[in-house]
Amino acid sequence: MPDIPHLMELLKSGNPNQRYDACEQLRVSRQPLSQDVIDALSATTSDANPDVADAARRALALHAPQLKPVTLTENEAGDKATTDTANLWFRWVIASSLSIMIGGPAVLLLLVFTDFGNQSQIPYILAGLLLGAILGASQAFVLQNYGYSVVRWITLSALGLAVGTPVGFFIHDHNLTISGYVVASAIGFALGIAQTAGFPDYSHTHLVWIPVSMVSVIVIYFIVNLVNPFSQTVDSPEGAAFILCQAALFTIPFYGLITGLVIQWITQRRQIRMMSIADK
Repeated sequence: MPDIPHLMELLKSGNPNQRYDACEQLRVSRQPLSQDVIDALSATTSDANPDVADAARRALALHAPQLKPVTLTENEAGDKATTDTANLWFRWVIASSLSIMIGGPAVLLLLVFTDFGNQSQIPYILAGLLLGAILGASQAFVLQNYGYSVVRWITLSALGLAVGTPVGFFIHDHNLTISGYVVASAIGFALGIAQTAGFPDYSHTHLVWIPVSMVSVIVIYFIVNLVNPFSQTVDSPEGAAFILCQAALFTIPFYGLITGLVIQWITQRRQIRMMSIADK
């Protein structure tokens, strides 16, 4: 028999997975639910996480079928989605900025104290894994309340940069005749494709994340290049890591500012889509 008071507390948890589990356990409960529990589930149908809100609706459909689900117009659904994701952009900018501040020096230390030879791609792979994991973890902390898988987002971010970083520098091949923008494009492209697979459900709108990711990394390179016009001269992994530190110092907000607007838009569209499905 489920511990109803405990489940009621879990409905107030800051962890969306716990709120979802509480809804599911209440749904399968064989004992009648009190009016207080019904009211709590009703309130949870407006949860910012669309998966939690949907779980609450399914629980109410079994235990309180007499309650009619609130039907929102398209404008009302849009307004609610905007309200639910109001602070997503700000939190995303802060999280992404912190990850760059931490990740740049961390990668520098990694590459300074490891020696695989200048011709090896292993340092770039390790650098991509480390920076991708730090970036993914900070972003996943923000996204977890909106139906995103934390483990999946971190893993895909790390894999994206672990692939994009060595590929970009391999194409560049320390050659000034090939622009550093090629490196930035390759890194942004790989990260964008990887993270696109981390969105909770497929939609064509997610594909916009790939060019946005590319543009955000290119902007970072552009700004670093203004600060150091010879930043495309990379003759060692340590040199590449030094450029990362420059990026951390001079471009802290730009990646988050650009990608934050788009992640908020994608998340709002998903919220509206989930509410539309629930109303049918």
